[in-house]
Amino acid sequence: MAEGLALLLAHLSTRFRCLDSIAETGVDVVRSEQLDTLLGFVSHQPNWLFVETVSPSEPRTLQAIERLRHTFPTVPLYLISARPGPTRTDTTILLWPKDRERLESLLGQTRDTTPCTPTEAHALIGRSKAMQTIRQHLQRAAEVDSPVLLSGETGTGKEVAAQTVHRFSRRAHHPWVSVNCAAIPESLLESEMFGHARGAFTGAHKERFGKLRTAHKGTLFLDEIGELGLRDQAKLLRALETRTVSPLGSDRTENVDVRLIAATNQPLEQLIADRQFRQDLFYRLNVVRIHVPPLRKRKEDIQDLCAHFVAEFNRAFACQVAALDRGAMDCLVAYHWPGNVRELRNAIEVAFINRDGSILYLDDLPEHIRATAEGQDTERDQLLKALISTRWNRTDTARLLGCSRMTVYRKIRKYGLDETAGMTKAQTPDNAGIHSAL
Repeated sequence: MAEGLALLLAHLSTRFRCLDSIAETGVDVVRSEQLDTLLGFVSHQPNWLFVETVSPSEPRTLQAIERLRHTFPTVPLYLISARPGPTRTDTTILLWPKDRERLESLLGQTRDTTPCTPTEAHALIGRSKAMQTIRQHLQRAAEVDSPVLLSGETGTGKEVAAQTVHRFSRRAHHPWVSVNCAAIPESLLESEMFGHARGAFTGAHKERFGKLRTAHKGTLFLDEIGELGLRDQAKLLRALETRTVSPLGSDRTENVDVRLIAATNQPLEQLIADRQFRQDLFYRLNVVRIHVPPLRKRKEDIQDLCAHFVAEFNRAFACQVAALDRGAMDCLVAYHWPGNVRELRNAIEVAFINRDGSILYLDDLPEHIRATAEGQDTERDQLLKALISTRWNRTDTARLLGCSRMTVYRKIRKYGLDETAGMTKAQTPDNAGIHSAL
């Protein structure tokens, strides 16, 4: 089975085949009547699990659900049944043919949702005090069902933080639906969020489930919440307060049960003062407030992040990069990171492309990062320049810097300097000044 499979379907009855037309939805699927055969094709975690059965209480059905849950504990599981019946709290029953339209809409949405996987959630990297505090706050947030508002600059990892809350919450076995509010045109946002009935407008040939209904029993993540227009803010607020949605072009109202997590890189309080954001919606969202700090304020995490990205690109590029040169690491630490963690990941990817061997050197990094870092006169730079100018005579270096000789020794150890520091890739002898990233 290819990575990124959308749906895994188990037929448990030859007499009940309501999803034979599933291929028409354009959804990637692996299907079989035998569970052993089905799982034999699986090499990566699917995004969705569907089970067709006549009755939820049949022993074969119960055994299949138990096995699927054991194999894929965090994947949303839907049981399509001809009859109602009791089932696990981490499984959703859809009755056929009563819920046919809902099922068809759900199948259409499988391509638009991205479940939170353990790999993604574990990407919240860092041992700094700031990150330890954030992880504590996220763990506490996961224990309750209150709305969460994440703030922070672009690229700091707000979505990863939101995924962490979802993964450790009671909703982890249900859908994770992510929406970038800035990426959806205002004219389409109502249909995207609340869904629409068939024939609601020109081109609406099928019912659309909408993000809120797709996230039923799970978590809805609204990124860039500050980009929502005032009209859509009012509709979102009503849906949150009433826990209901009315699809566009429909008179019916449907109940929804979602955990809302919102994120913004804008000061919402200022948007409220400028009458661009509703104060009542802000109060509704601002229950658990967590700020994700920029990378420049937690530079002690850069080494761990580099190790994580080196491992990631080793897998992606099928190579064996072992470490970063000390000069490259010092450059990354000195840089101010306006693009935060996302920019750091990009820099490591560029270095992988530029590399000549198993070590990432200063020359492999993007030019703008090298230029900016080289222009900064840090304490380490001052010490290194003084050491080079005195040919590494510690006594003369201390006199030049106006400090004691013991201070020079202590700072040499602090910054891990040796006589190869400051060399370029061409100058550095093998294994000299190498800073392991693993």
